[in-house]
Amino acid sequence: MHMVRLEQGDTVNDQISLEEVLGGIDESYRPFLKVATATLLRPCMPVVEALWQAVRLVAPAIRFVQPVHVLLSRAPFEVPLSNGTLMFNPRPGVINVAMENIIFLDVLKIIQYPREIQIATIVEEFVHALMHVTDEELTSHIVALLYPGVRVVNGQYTVAT
Repeated sequence: MHMVRLEQGDTVNDQISLEEVLGGIDESYRPFLKVATATLLRPCMPVVEALWQAVRLVAPAIRFVQPVHVLLSRAPFEVPLSNGTLMFNPRPGVINVAMENIIFLDVLKIIQYPREIQIATIVEEFVHALMHVTDEELTSHIVALLYPGVRVVNGQYTVAT
């Protein structure tokens, strides 16, 4: 996993631990959500909370068959393997990506959006990875059905009013 370096003045107490991230996910879903993180600092907590909310929205709607790996980091993503390192560098403008059963969540990109859009973008990746939906238009409508905090206008998420 790509590690975000601590800046001068940051302390270990400023970090969000993996245990803290997992603590916000219902225990019954944890075996199916294999979460890994880079070093996340406190300002990233809204993204962690958006992940928690996304799990609460999606999990009751699906039947887990196999685990999904969720990587909370930033691009380029680096995943250590026993025989090397998998590197993934999404195109510019791409916020998050789901590839089969791996979800890449770019914390630094997600944090730039309002909370509702943060949640929607994470729910979207769960729809791709867990429901195996590839069509983007259909995916966005499923997201809007699962999460009433957004609606789809001209193919884009907007905050529901």
